[in-house]
Amino acid sequence: MTVVVSDASPVINLVSIDRLILLRDMFGTILVPATVWSEVVAGEPLTRPLWIELRSPTNLLLVEALQLDVDPGEAEAIALAKEVAADLVLIDEKKGRAVAKRLGLRYLGLLGVLVEAKQRGLIDALKPILDLLIQKAGFRVSQTLYGQVLASVGE
Repeated sequence: MTVVVSDASPVINLVSIDRLILLRDMFGTILVPATVWSEVVAGEPLTRPLWIELRSPTNLLLVEALQLDVDPGEAEAIALAKEVAADLVLIDEKKGRAVAKRLGLRYLGLLGVLVEAKQRGLIDALKPILDLLIQKAGFRVSQTLYGQVLASVGE
């Protein structure tokens, strides 16, 4: 079983385009710290699906140390991923990815999740989803990266 921990950004962005179920289809259960879930539901009523398991890290010293570099949600997600020896941590922010890498964690951002979903045949086309993320969720991606991501899946 693959153990996956997620930060808020991938969840928030997929919720905003009604594609959260994609995470379940790809990974089964995902672990989300309570602080991260609070960010996800901030100002929006959202029932937590059963396949999203709330779990907070127990190493509070690590969380505190990580907060010197990243926000509280990222700190908890990274600390939890380290604690449970996660196979993958879903995180978009550059600083958070750098910290995850420094701690020896494998990470994937939302674009990587979408590329993998396309390669597995879970989505038919990436471009419409990417365009929806940009238009509806305000997801930021450079034109260069936009082109590279689409080219990587033959679109």
